[in-house]
Amino acid sequence: MKTKLITAAICTLMLVFTACEDFTSPYNPTGVTEEMLYATESGFETGVNASYAYIRKLWGLKKGEYLMEFGTDLWTNGSSSDNSDINLLNYSGLSSSDAWIEEHWKNLYFAINQCNTMLKYTASAKNRTAREAELRVLRSYYWWLLTESFGDIHFTTEPSSGAQSAANKTKPEKVYEQIFKDLEFAVTGNNLPTTTNDLGRITKPVAEALLARMYLTRGRNAEAITYAKNVINNYGFALEDVKNLWDISKQRSNKEAVWTVYRHANNTLNGGVEFLSAMFTPRYSTLSVTGKKFGFTQTNYNETDGKYQGGQIMPTYRLLNMYDQQNDARFTATFKNAWLANSATQSTLYYPKWTAADAAAYGDPSLFDKYRFAPGDTSLVLVFNNSAAKRFPYVRYNVFDENDLYDAQTKAPIERRVYFQLRKHFEPTQVSSTTGVRDYFMIRLAEMYLIIAEADFKQNGANCTEGLKALNDLRAKRALPGANANFTNVTSIPNIDFILDERARELCGEQLRWLDLKRTGKLLEYVKAYNPDAAANIQDFHIVRPIPAAQLLQVSNPDEFKQNTGYEG
Repeated sequence: MKTKLITAAICTLMLVFTACEDFTSPYNPTGVTEEMLYATESGFETGVNASYAYIRKLWGLKKGEYLMEFGTDLWTNGSSSDNSDINLLNYSGLSSSDAWIEEHWKNLYFAINQCNTMLKYTASAKNRTAREAELRVLRSYYWWLLTESFGDIHFTTEPSSGAQSAANKTKPEKVYEQIFKDLEFAVTGNNLPTTTNDLGRITKPVAEALLARMYLTRGRNAEAITYAKNVINNYGFALEDVKNLWDISKQRSNKEAVWTVYRHANNTLNGGVEFLSAMFTPRYSTLSVTGKKFGFTQTNYNETDGKYQGGQIMPTYRLLNMYDQQNDARFTATFKNAWLANSATQSTLYYPKWTAADAAAYGDPSLFDKYRFAPGDTSLVLVFNNSAAKRFPYVRYNVFDENDLYDAQTKAPIERRVYFQLRKHFEPTQVSSTTGVRDYFMIRLAEMYLIIAEADFKQNGANCTEGLKALNDLRAKRALPGANANFTNVTSIPNIDFILDERARELCGEQLRWLDLKRTGKLLEYVKAYNPDAAANIQDFHIVRPIPAAQLLQVSNPDEFKQNTGYEG
């Protein structure tokens, strides 16, 4: 889709209309009416593009990660997490007044109302059926996020141009009936094109991929398999070599990208919000350990190319421990573990020197009293489950292993200033937390293989033939050269935990983990077992988010439209 067009549409709509369940009074200073805006072909196209707006406000951004990925078994606090982050990370103080949850609720209803409104005006479209299908896919996607996040919700397929005070409580089963109607319409015949040159716009494979995901969510496993296989087999997608998967220079040619949020080269058109590279980058330039020097200056920018250190999110011990580093190329492709000295001044203030004993042990006594490394050299390396790599006094750079980062017994972090950095959202030229040009993959082809594996296991148990083939096909593209044959020849799936581990290795950091654990009934179990920072806080009622307090104050039927159980207000 065209970013300039979307931006203009959003600005116009924010001035003219107020969404259903928005918390402000209707305000229309322009005098432009809905009919005037959407009854023309160009106005209709503007309105359709505006229906995509919330995707750009959620996916690939800090808020989306906290709402959809964190508070699970995979991630915990870095050194710079603040109180608002911790509410969603650790469930400590998560309440109906949480600003991000309120924004999530409001924006989803705004987006749904925009879709409902545009579906009234499809007669204005040049390609009416395709635009109707597109809008119905978007609406179903927003309904899915809303009901999975909040449980019983206010549900309507009718547009509203003003504030509404009465709200209904509709159960997810009813919402999913509409989701399936919308998606099944979209994938019928030629209702949607199979390809598009309009970046980010919904196509038939996008609709089929979403339908596979929805069927899996509701336990309709045969249908999930059918549509996942369609996406794999019918549209020219292909699994990428893992070395190319997160290469930002190849993102527009990535064959795994089924549906993508595209970032504009002009950052002023990308929303002015915090992108993900910063939050996953540790604050290692603040690292200070007695007796050790790293060649780092105290700055938020590191090395020589301007990567910003947010230091907010670090992987749990569990996530790192899931990878078979001898066979699985995803560990190295997914995590950055080495950093360069960035102090331009080589002096004993920043840089260590060889002692006589260390130089002798290293095998080169002539190194005595020389600097171990220079500006621009490797300064710090992290290793995990690789004790042979930790020859601490005998290598030129500093080495930390898992015992330097996590408590050996509890697995809770003990060093939060430095950790394995997620590469998936890395911005190599980033100079602030709000700049970035990396696209965000909302649906990757790899997920379809994992949907087949899970759905077939749920249907046929441990010896699921199609599921095993899908799993082994995926692993074949993720294997290191010379990998053990057993890595790509899994012969049985013992339990759902096996599938969830594979999903974590493949999809960690892609805004799906909270939804995965909820879908499989594993959220509480996994957080209690594998997230020491959150284990004591999570409760049964955390499988849904609190309805925003500001919304509850606006409803005229509070006896019917109540807060979700367990939350106040």
